Order: sequence, then C-alpha cells, then structure tokens
Amino acid sequence: MSDILLDYFSEWLEKMFATFTTSDVYIDKVALTAMFVLFALFLHIFFKKIIKKNVTNIKDQFLWKKISKRIISTLLTIVIFAIWIRSLNAFMIILLLLGIFVVFIVKGLTNNLIGYFVIKHGKYFKEGHRIEINDVMGDVVAVKFTHFELLEVRKWLSSDSNTGRMIKFPNKTIFEETIEVVGRKYAYVWHEIQFILTYESNWQEAEKIMQEAGDRYYADFIQDSKERGDDLITEAEEQYKPVFALNSNEDGIIVTLRYMVDYRKGTATKTRFHREILPKFHAHPEIDYAVTDVRILEIPK
Repeated sequence: MSDILLDYFSEWLEKMFATFTTSDVYIDKVALTAMFVLFALFLHIFFKKIIKKNVTNIKDQFLWKKISKRIISTLLTIVIFAIWIRSLNAFMIILLLLGIFVVFIVKGLTNNLIGYFVIKHGKYFKEGHRIEINDVMGDVVAVKFTHFELLEVRKWLSSDSNTGRMIKFPNKTIFEETIEVVGRKYAYVWHEIQFILTYESNWQEAEKIMQEAGDRYYADFIQDSKERGDDLITEAEEQYKPVFALNSNEDGIIVTLRYMVDYRKGTATKTRFHREILPKFHAHPEIDYAVTDVRILEIPK
C-alpha cells in the first residue's frame, strides 16, 4: 500500500514540476500556483508567531514582521513568474507584473478600508471609548478611512490624564493586534487607593475612615448611574460596593479601598478620596504612616 501511495505522489510531483517546461498544461500550473500561495501563507503565519514569541520590543517585532513578509512575497512572486512565464506572451507578462505591483501598493489601503467599515459598522469601538494597544492607552477621538486617532492617556503620568500626544494607528491594526476596549457599553473600571501604616497604628480606625468615605462615594456613584440609566449598576448594585482589603509587608500594614469608577473620572475620584481621608488620618493620634528612615547612632566611646 505504501509503495502505491509513494508511486502516486511521485508521479503527481513529476507532473507538477513538468509545468516549468510545458506551455500548455494550464490546470497543473494553476494547481502548482495555489500550492505555493498556500505554502507562502503558512510561512508568513509561522514566522509571525516565531517573531512575536522571541522578540519582545514592539518596534523590532514590527520591523522583522515587515521584512519577513516582503521576503516571502518577493520569493512567491518569482516562483509564480517562473511557473507561468513560458505560457504567456510578452504583453501578458507586462500586465502580470503591473498587476502584482498594484496589488502590493493598494494592499495596505484595502486592509485599512476594510478595517474602517469593521470599526464603524461592526461596533468595534467608537469615538469616546478608551482602548489599549500594545501598552499604548488612549481615548479614541477620530476614526478615518485609513487610520484612527488616540489621545494618549497616562504613559509617564501617574494619573489617568491625557499626555497631549495624538497617536495614529492604521485601521488594519484591529486584525493584527489585541485591543482592550473600555466603555463599549459601560464605562466603569475598578480603581483603588492605598496607604501603608506602621504596625503600631490603629488600622481598625483607618478601616472605618476609609469605609465611610467609600460608602459616601458609593451613594453618589449609584445615584449618578441611575440617572444615566446604566442597567449594569441598577440590576446588581451589591457587586459594585467599595471593598476594603488589609495586607502587610516589611514596611508596615497596607490598607486598601477598591472602588468602581467611570474611567473618565479616575483621577478626580482618587483626588476626592485623598481630600476626605488624609485630614482624618492626620487628626487621629493612633494612625501613622510607615516611613523608611535612616538613623545615625553615635556609639559611645
């Protein structure tokens, strides 16, 4: 059985490669062309995964993907040209080369146009949504035919504020990269505020102060969400109450308040908590912040 299969595939390969010198076997030429196209596609996917796995820098990833794609495309073009050149006249060869050139020129444009319609009509994201692509976070301010624009958020800043930089991504990025979208339907995310206290501090009193601040914020938060008609909040309010957490490390006792917030109000809400909690901590004699200090002791002679 194995000999029969071997003979069959050997004969088939001989017929396939015979098309390099045979000018009238068009069916075999089409089959051979399709085979090389599929093989080139496999190589492209394979090298893309290898590069993504072994190259950590995003810019280097993009560069190597682009280089591998061009090399594979060039080799495929040469192979296809070699397959068909003996069965086409000079005029058809010129048209073929022009067609290949046009395909390479408009390929990126076509993908971007397709991406535009996917974003617009597929409700992928829209203006006002906050998205993150390859550690770049920003608010979508425009979706155009060839690209979309983000107003960058955070980056070197400690708060969720706009940096002032406008970043453009080609629309085809949605097919190539993982995109995290905030606010597609609901604009709420979890944030937290954290303090480190000394081991001698009255952490129970700190918990009480933080929890009271969280309860007051939560009442306003729920009221605001109901006025906006957000079903996510009104149907399951208990799931979104602020949560107090207690932990410790070598520096001291860590007290944390986790709360739900509109992603567009993250910095303002954290400022609100600091303004309410810090004065009460300072006024309480049994609550002290853990501070790493260096003491120089004089050794008596």
